[in-house]
Amino acid sequence: MSSQKLSLLNKLIVARNRLILSSFVAFLTYWLLPLPSDYRDIQLIAAYVVGVSVDLGLIILMMTVSTAQTTMKRAANEEPSNAALLGFIVLFSAITLAAIALLSNNSHNRPALIANIHIGLSLLAIFLSWLFLHTYFALHYARIYYQEKLTSEKIYLAESAPKNYEGGLNFPNPGLADYWDFLYYSFTIAMCYQTSDISITSVVMRRVTLVHAIVSFIYVSSIIGLVVNLVSNLV
Repeated sequence: MSSQKLSLLNKLIVARNRLILSSFVAFLTYWLLPLPSDYRDIQLIAAYVVGVSVDLGLIILMMTVSTAQTTMKRAANEEPSNAALLGFIVLFSAITLAAIALLSNNSHNRPALIANIHIGLSLLAIFLSWLFLHTYFALHYARIYYQEKLTSEKIYLAESAPKNYEGGLNFPNPGLADYWDFLYYSFTIAMCYQTSDISITSVVMRRVTLVHAIVSFIYVSSIIGLVVNLVSNLV
């Protein structure tokens, strides 16, 4: 890959630029989708699906091109450190589910094809919301793990170079953890509420994991009820 393309890629996958691009694409999708005014709900859901897909796609691209070393650099320096962002993501996902639940009633008294497209987009939006939430938890775990320690204690890794970061998770593989390790941890908590091969070694990480497990349980319970309601509306 040329240096120019690599530079463009590195700019795209920065957190702020990901958000700007995905929001812009969602906005374009909403305004350019040729649907009658009484189908604004479908436009909203379609815009959400496209916007979240772009954001998730850029995050997966970032994870794919990141080594363990670049994971440490990006997590420590490029990802937002404010826990309020994670709180916003949780709230945003909850609002999305509530909005989909309210808009699902609009599929009644519509042509069968339109009603089924509406419900299909709603189901896709629910699945993407689930992916979106737990992917951002993975990014937050990486940020906590690689943030600089407040003490002068040095942690020495297999690379024989002194490092000074918080850690908080004990991965079975030696050396630095990459984004896929944190993604594995996040989605294991999301689906099982525990892990068998990764142990928690810090108070902060334990608290975030506790909140994550509680949010996951509530979220899945809400999704089950919403999906049952949507499927029952299928024509």
